[in-house]
Amino acid sequence: MLCESCKKNPATVHSVVIKNGQKREQYLCAECARQVGFKFDSFPALLGMLFGKENDIISAHKCSCGTDMVQFYESGLLGCPNCYNEHREELLGIIKRAQGGRTEHTGRIPSKREPKEPDIIARLKAELAQAVNNEEYERAAELRDQIKSLSERKTGPDALNQ
Repeated sequence: MLCESCKKNPATVHSVVIKNGQKREQYLCAECARQVGFKFDSFPALLGMLFGKENDIISAHKCSCGTDMVQFYESGLLGCPNCYNEHREELLGIIKRAQGGRTEHTGRIPSKREPKEPDIIARLKAELAQAVNNEEYERAAELRDQIKSLSERKTGPDALNQ
């Protein structure tokens, strides 16, 4: 796509301006974008490297604190908690690209973690209650022994005899 201003260079800046609920898009080359006041510092360049675009979305819409997306691209910081609501659409686009299309944080907990002993004991106690309720006494005895074994390991053999 060519720059809408000079119609010579490829458009590398996608400008989205939302004013009074009206959305206006403009596609400019870097040179024409600089002429109308867009700044390209190291942070926007980093965003461009990460997301494969020089500047994807730059909105002139300002939050009540005065922060706009140009300031966010320059500093990497939002001005207040309300900025997350005011710039929601632009931020979701950035988050989607960074998270491979997902917008919900999944965290860093490994998907396959070993359950801890208190979790295992609680699960075994629930199974024991179910086995007794179903009159499965052999299964209940096995579960009771497993619980006793884990409890002894956890607190020592003398802890159960008190």
